[in-house]
Amino acid sequence: MSEFKGTPGPWIVDEDFDVTTNDGRVVAWTALGVFEHEETISNAQLIAAAPDLLEACQRARNQFYAAGYEPKAGSMNPTECLLAQLIAAISKATGE
Repeated sequence: MSEFKGTPGPWIVDEDFDVTTNDGRVVAWTALGVFEHEETISNAQLIAAAPDLLEACQRARNQFYAAGYEPKAGSMNPTECLLAQLIAAISKATGE
C-alpha cells in the first residue's frame, strides 16, 4: 500500500477561495468567476478536506482489517462492502 506523496495537510480555503496550506503554499487554485460562486466554494472546501478524509479512510480501513473483515464489493454485508469502498477511495487518492 502506498502513502500519499502530495502536500501534507492540513489544507484550508483562503480568502480568494484557493486551497492552501497553513503557511500559504497553494495546493489548488479555484476558477472563481468562471463557474458559479457557490459551486467554486464547495469544490474548494472538498479539496481542502481531502487530507482529513484520506486519513479517516485509512484509519477505518485499518480498524476493519484488525477486526478480521475482508473487502467484498457488492457484498450483502455492509461492512465488507464499505471496506471495499474505502480501499478504492484510498487507492484513488494515493494513485495506486
